[in-house]
Amino acid sequence: MISIRLAEQDPSNSGWQRDLSVSYEKVGDVLVVQGNLQEALDAYQQSLKIAKPLAEQDPSNAEWQRNLSVSYEKVGDVLVARSKLQEALDAYQQSIVRNFNSVLRSLIQRRERPVATRSSPSCGRKHGGDSLVFVFADA
Repeated sequence: MISIRLAEQDPSNSGWQRDLSVSYEKVGDVLVVQGNLQEALDAYQQSLKIAKPLAEQDPSNAEWQRNLSVSYEKVGDVLVARSKLQEALDAYQQSIVRNFNSVLRSLIQRRERPVATRSSPSCGRKHGGDSLVFVFADA
């Protein structure tokens, strides 16, 4: 794969690393459709292995934070399909943490602050729990 060669050629090139991570994710998507869950999990974990250092390298990069969150989510989906529920829960929780941190960073950068929070059972019904809802006002 060209992406692998480019990423190996220059490990410091974050663009190439990100492209490789996305390539592994797409391979995983195809493998899921084909029913090859272990191979899909391996591909998603390769994507995660690349996405995590990128996101840690630049916590303010919302795109990299989102990519990492999606990687954790896809790992969780395959683990659920393989009945590895505790591992799936761990992956989903990592996804939630990444999403939450990314949203907070974005709000801080825009100087917005929540003026109220409330729990909303209807928002979380799809996933079997409550969701935290933020209400914002200009600072």
